[in-house]
Amino acid sequence: MDRGAAETLIRRYFQSWLEQDMALFLSILSPDIQVVECYGPVYCGTAEVKYWFDDWHSGSGKGKVTRWDILTLLYDEQQRTAAVEWDFECIYEGGLGSFLGASVFCFDATKITCIHEYKI
Repeated sequence: MDRGAAETLIRRYFQSWLEQDMALFLSILSPDIQVVECYGPVYCGTAEVKYWFDDWHSGSGKGKVTRWDILTLLYDEQQRTAAVEWDFECIYEGGLGSFLGASVFCFDATKITCIHEYKI
């Protein structure tokens, strides 16, 4: 996968959260996806990430991502790995929150295979 394709997948991932678009979210992830959130939870496979995405937006917290800006994106084509710094803002459980973070994205030939998030 080249840098352009990887960047497109990352931007579509952020877009899926901003638009609460489950179809877009699932379309860019490998069936064997692994997501490690910055505060500890790990989600493996399509069923778990689908539940997490749905619950985050419509569960007891009823979250909404209001801004998720990419600040820096570095890509290693041989390793199929991207490092992304970002600025995140959301409304969750009625409160506005924001923080800076970073993610490491891994890819196969066409999809995102893992995401590890870190809070800065």
